[in-house]
Amino acid sequence: MTASTKHDFNYDDVFPERWLHADDLRDEEGHLRDVTRTITDVYLDTLRIPGSRPSEAAVVSFLNTKREYVLNKTNARFLKAHFGKMSGDAVGNKVTLHPVADESGKSNSGYRILFIDPPATVDPVTGEVGDDDIGFTEEAPHAEEAVSSTQMPQISDAVDEGGPYASAEEDAENGDIPGRGALFNTDDPKRPATGRDKKALSEALAHVDGAAVKEYRKRFGGRGNSELTHGECDEFKAWAVKEAGA
Repeated sequence: MTASTKHDFNYDDVFPERWLHADDLRDEEGHLRDVTRTITDVYLDTLRIPGSRPSEAAVVSFLNTKREYVLNKTNARFLKAHFGKMSGDAVGNKVTLHPVADESGKSNSGYRILFIDPPATVDPVTGEVGDDDIGFTEEAPHAEEAVSSTQMPQISDAVDEGGPYASAEEDAENGDIPGRGALFNTDDPKRPATGRDKKALSEALAHVDGAAVKEYRKRFGGRGNSELTHGECDEFKAWAVKEAGA
């Protein structure tokens, strides 16, 4: 190990990176983990990548970090299904950033970010249900200039999937979230919904008008997908499939 000197500096301070990517979801030991963040804005911006024409993309910003995320089609569907078809409907809501394997081979880390429902946690004293909001607090300033060639592969999943609204390999991941397998009889409709249940429901709801989704959700007390049971997810999904085909 080389001893530090008075000339030491943090590379991130000199070359700040604007974009959030899956590698930022590592803990102090280098392990990838879920991070829950509150959305503060979803807006359109023009990205300038060297060697390519400027292109418009949707950008998501979060509370407590200046790193931003370029939205892809998969995660745009998630926001639409959960919060409504207008981008502003997502502001103030929480999402969990979940790292999943990137089969495209275009990302440096081999992982990309998938939006999922925040896990519910219960306060052992008050019994109140809240959201697990662990996560990074990196506060590097925004990059002011065009995206550099070194940053280009790390413009989140938009580049990993071939463009801001690309759909390549977007539905490849299957199964429950690692470490969150079902602890109940899989045939019990009253058991908590698994990651597989919620993913299937989110995909079905993405094809239905947001207003209709909100109206039907009232049958479940307005609860989000993460709060539904296995049976409720199946019922909601069956309605969405029928509604989309109507």
